[in-house]
Amino acid sequence: RPPGSSWTDLAAQIREHTMSTEIFTEDFKTDPWWWEWAPRPEPVRTAPLPVDVDVLVVGSGFAGLNCARITATAGRDTLVVDAGPAGFGASTRLAGFIGRFLHYSIQKLESKVGKEKAHRLWKESGDAQWVLLDLIEKEQMDVGKLYRGRFTGACSPAHYEAMAANAEYINKNVPFEYTMCPASEQHKEVGTDFWHGGMILHEHGTLHPGLYHQGLMDAAISAGAPASSLWCRHSATRNANAAWPRCVGRVSARSVRPQVGRQAR
Repeated sequence: RPPGSSWTDLAAQIREHTMSTEIFTEDFKTDPWWWEWAPRPEPVRTAPLPVDVDVLVVGSGFAGLNCARITATAGRDTLVVDAGPAGFGASTRLAGFIGRFLHYSIQKLESKVGKEKAHRLWKESGDAQWVLLDLIEKEQMDVGKLYRGRFTGACSPAHYEAMAANAEYINKNVPFEYTMCPASEQHKEVGTDFWHGGMILHEHGTLHPGLYHQGLMDAAISAGAPASSLWCRHSATRNANAAWPRCVGRVSARSVRPQVGRQAR
């Protein structure tokens, strides 16, 4: 990356020199498919920028809206600000997978933080999933169909045996509902002979991230935060030609909660 340039600039330069537009059809879109069902709301100013609030939430993704929903429900005057349309970043662009899963295997996590803490973290990942599902039910969110279950295929017989040992260890120590599916039975799960069997993660699934974000936004607003529907652009240096209005002013907050993703830092 050249000094003084951003990763975004570098990516644009690479696309310009390596990607031909001839490979795209006339109806090609860069917007995520999720936005077909859940278009990003246009920023609006429903009230003047407040002088002071109890809680200022920076970022209107999943984390920010959940934070606003909780603080507003608790009676705190809450304001959410963002650099662009609500949920424009990663929250409405990801795959929508949900489940009891951590980046590290339970054995690797044990080696890093110890057995007791590793098992507690894995159990908490399961608890987090049920918190999500309970919230969806409580707020009666339309999140598309919640598909339950996930099949993870084994690339070789040895891989299958390693998966089986891992599933047995997880079920014994956490426990989660992981079961093995031999190659002779995998057609009940997937229509291919490519895999050498695999592991079934029963409590995993998917949801529509755009609709889930819309449900969170509705919940945050209905919780009683009068400023939750005020989406302000806080940076004059990014997307300078964007159509949405920019709110300028000072806000005094007793608590500031940055809830921005990596791409916004």
